[in-house]
Amino acid sequence: MKKGAIFDMDGLLFDTEKVYKRAWVESAEFFGKPNGVELSEKVSGSSDKYCRLTIKEFYPDVDVEEFFGHVVEIARSTFEKGVDLMEGVEEILKLFKENDVKTAVASSSPVWLIEQNLNSVHMKNYFDVIIGGDNKKIKRGKPAPDIFLVAAQAINLPPEDCYVFEDSYNGIRGATAAGCAPVMIPDTAPATDEMKKICTGIYPSLSAAAAAIRAGNL
Repeated sequence: MKKGAIFDMDGLLFDTEKVYKRAWVESAEFFGKPNGVELSEKVSGSSDKYCRLTIKEFYPDVDVEEFFGHVVEIARSTFEKGVDLMEGVEEILKLFKENDVKTAVASSSPVWLIEQNLNSVHMKNYFDVIIGGDNKKIKRGKPAPDIFLVAAQAINLPPEDCYVFEDSYNGIRGATAAGCAPVMIPDTAPATDEMKKICTGIYPSLSAAAAAIRAGNL
């Protein structure tokens, strides 16, 4: 068992990825643009800056801030009704707490939103560190390794002694580039050949990952 565990939030701790995907697709439809599904897949797990650049790439004639604001508003109005935990979150966090494994959240979302979601399910105390995409030390968003390097440093561990639990391709790529042990828990995006090649493990849920750790297989 490694000494550190770094978690993404959207689609990994909370069942939010479907909300974001719908927000991107509905926004594309609202602005009369095609390829909303493709756009949502490309920006999954990415920083706000990367999202804005991708909007510009897909739709050069669209007001980027207006489009991005539309996406955010759809997501925000949905999250205000409550966010569901993904399967196995509490189980794996209890496992790590019992074994003195340091834990961090490393999400492209801002810290206030991460804390809001964690507080809503009374789970903020399970984490030693919360790193959001608004952290000034992070110069590049996922798929760059910056956020994972910052998170590992914050829990005083080398990246190679940290699991990174992610559901997105960009997150897994970033974790790999950081030198961490990337573990994919697929949500809306299936595990591709690329993911199978670079992941330390791929499991259907955090419960399954916890079982693998207990068995000494991860």
